Amino acid sequence: MQDGIDILRKENKKLQKENENLKTDNKLLSIENFEIKSRLNMINDKRKIK
Repeated sequence: MQDGIDILRKENKKLQKENENLKTDNKLLSIENFEIKSRLNMINDKRKIK
């Protein structure tokens, strides 16, 4: 019984670490997405001015 609990704890710890890594990836992608949108808006604004 204890072996099963230990296996589940180990798997849970692994999944928590993976979840934290995915949250970090998501934050970085959100920043990148914002930067790309900002650049596109600047390009579109320049086109409107012409």
